[in-house]
Amino acid sequence: MDFSYLTVLPRGRQLWDYVVMPPEEYDARKAKIDKIFDKTGLDGLIVYSDAMSRRYINYLTNYTCSVAWSCAIMIVTRERLLRLVSSVAPRDINYNLKTLAPNIELNGIGLSLLTNYRVAHKTIEYLKSHNMSEMRWGGVNIDSLCYEGQKPIYEAYPDLPDCTPLYDEVLMQKTGAEQFAIAQAATIAKKAVLDYLRMAVPGANEREVAARVDRQCRVYGVGNIALLVSARKDGKLCLRQPEDYIIQEGDTVSAHVDINYLNYHGMFASSLYRGKPSDERNVFYKTVEEDYNKLLESIKSKKSIGGISFHNSSGYALAQGIGGDTTEAPYKDNDTPLENGTVFTLTLCRDDRQFGGVIISDTFKIDESGIHQLGGPGLDKLNFYA
Repeated sequence: MDFSYLTVLPRGRQLWDYVVMPPEEYDARKAKIDKIFDKTGLDGLIVYSDAMSRRYINYLTNYTCSVAWSCAIMIVTRERLLRLVSSVAPRDINYNLKTLAPNIELNGIGLSLLTNYRVAHKTIEYLKSHNMSEMRWGGVNIDSLCYEGQKPIYEAYPDLPDCTPLYDEVLMQKTGAEQFAIAQAATIAKKAVLDYLRMAVPGANEREVAARVDRQCRVYGVGNIALLVSARKDGKLCLRQPEDYIIQEGDTVSAHVDINYLNYHGMFASSLYRGKPSDERNVFYKTVEEDYNKLLESIKSKKSIGGISFHNSSGYALAQGIGGDTTEAPYKDNDTPLENGTVFTLTLCRDDRQFGGVIISDTFKIDESGIHQLGGPGLDKLNFYA
């Protein structure tokens, strides 16, 4: 694997603990959102996000709905200033204040049994009090609100057009600069997984190996690394935080890494068997690799990731968009056609009682010539061992 083009920070430079969106990055993303106004003739967008659809607000703001009951509404106009009305835990507010994009107004309204309703109601009040209620508004992800949450918005704007598909298109299409950033993130993720698997020799401590990998990643300027690992002799793949587990001969070792670099994500995962694999185990690994390639071919032929994701007793597959967030559209069973510039991840996990669980995950882009791995190839085979 070639890592020669990675950007290495000067020695001694300190990395921030929080990823902060630079003004120029915000301006580039805002310009893409502004094209929706050009297409629709609207004056603004009312954008809803919760923990399951955080990408819609996160893309422009870095705001994170980190728990299931968090929700937020963002008001976007052609003006550079964004207005955010949110309902989050105090720790969530404190965290987001450190990472929000420049010049964003945050209005925390507190919690209640009708949190979604209060957020929506507060948004309409905000528009009225700031002489913005007569503007032509479009909605993004509004139908994900519960009925009580939708009620104040649709009472104020009964003919509110749904701009979610247009917003999804913005998230799907990655510019050359965005693809470069994701490729950098994916390359670091692959190096992190490769380093972890190589160092996870029998007798090694999971937590110590993970700490070494984390330090190495930060040399490349990574703002955030999520590392999940698994080591066991049989049963299902159980990805978890690294523990004080000592790697043993005969373990199937897996690592899954998500990197945030230059405000974009890259993802990679793979497994290895610590020992000499039997012929039966090799057949199992080959079958998993073939199934993964079949999923890629299906995506290529259909130009869609719709219907790719599944979960059953023998494992799961997951295809989703990736960029500024790890679950950008298209995701799961979204049938939105893939176009040139789309970037996505594909993950396949397969469990076997005799051979344990294995995982393959990589980051891809699509263009006129087909599907291509970002950041170079990963581990060629699952049966990499030492």
